[in-house]
Amino acid sequence: MQQLKDVCLSFALFKLLRCRFARYTAADIKFFSVQNFVWQELLLIKEEEEEDHSAADDRLFKVIADELSFVHDYYYSSLPIFYSSSWFPALSIVISLLTIVPFYVIAALVMLAETRNIASYVRSNWTKVALICHYVVPSRNKWWQPIPPIMQKWIGFFVLRRSYKPWKERINLCSVLPIHPRKKTSHLLWYKEKSESVKVPGVVKSAIIGKLRRSSKLAGTAASPSQSHRCQVMFRPCSGEGRTTTDVLLVWHIATCILEVRRSSSSDDNRNRVVATHLSGYCAYLVAYCPELLPDDDGWSKNLYKAVNEDARRAIGGRVPMSSAPLDQKEYKKLVRLLSEDCRHQVVKNGAKLAEQLVPLVQLQTLLEVEERKAWEVLAGFWSEMILYLAPSDNLEGHAEAIAHGGELITLLWALLTHAGVVTRPGTKDDN
Repeated sequence: MQQLKDVCLSFALFKLLRCRFARYTAADIKFFSVQNFVWQELLLIKEEEEEDHSAADDRLFKVIADELSFVHDYYYSSLPIFYSSSWFPALSIVISLLTIVPFYVIAALVMLAETRNIASYVRSNWTKVALICHYVVPSRNKWWQPIPPIMQKWIGFFVLRRSYKPWKERINLCSVLPIHPRKKTSHLLWYKEKSESVKVPGVVKSAIIGKLRRSSKLAGTAASPSQSHRCQVMFRPCSGEGRTTTDVLLVWHIATCILEVRRSSSSDDNRNRVVATHLSGYCAYLVAYCPELLPDDDGWSKNLYKAVNEDARRAIGGRVPMSSAPLDQKEYKKLVRLLSEDCRHQVVKNGAKLAEQLVPLVQLQTLLEVEERKAWEVLAGFWSEMILYLAPSDNLEGHAEAIAHGGELITLLWALLTHAGVVTRPGTKDDN
């Protein structure tokens, strides 16, 4: 039952987001009247969920993912016809069948394709919402009432089946540095064509949502938080003067990569390490592949990424054994020295300097382990805030294109923050 309620909630949020795509302002579509509901019902943790709120985090991501699925279907598929009058879907299916009759040679293939489409129609969220509306809303024209018990079971079976979602809960990762310790063999992720697709870990989802929840508590009253104050609390690390967002992003990405290739006695399953490395790689992917979803100019961001990439490659060359990652302490120091002294680009130098500040190059192993844990905690917190800072945007075309291609994590967060009342990044003229 909760699953069906969430589908209907996703459909309601989709209608609000559709108004945003239609260029209505927040005041016109009463976005702010739904903020309290989103914070109280989705973002704020209830007392019984205080200890373990991973289920609530997964539910929140599923609600927003279903919402973007509705957006995808509305603009890029024929599924919405099943939410129209009862005869139109049937007529559409009949016409589709009649058009394939003359083509006997490919009849079997077409029938298989049509069967697959019909199955996707039946299992889609659109069909679920339509059935629930027909069942709940009184109407004299319910052609399918009364429903026999066997039909009720079949309908219940279909509506509870998991529907197709364009977003596969996967993100792409890139790296500016050539050493990539996720694989036993070396991977040269120098060029934009080289990227790695991974499933979004649960700890990454929890870290992002947890940072958003904590920002609301720091901003003041949880029931009706101020957007401008909330943004200032949420996005503190991204407000450096004289630096663009892409500068800050690449500096912290390089620092994260340096710490990632360092040999560590701590477990690779460290929560903060997983959060930091995944979000760092994803943000680098956004710079390389989707700069239109970021605050800075598209062409400038691509040129900066290319320049930083080439400079790091030139400095490292073959002087650090890439196949030996993770690196021991000696090779790790050598890598930091090469990036600090032999690189020409200030972004690379700043990244190496930041890595040194996060984990001091000391010989005492116990102290080093403590500093490393603190460093990953800082990095996880920064990247959780950075992805939330990047998400708010007025680039509706960019997010619409991302939805058409299956969706991105940043688009999902963009939709979530829109419903939470954060529609612009801090520092813009409309941030109040």
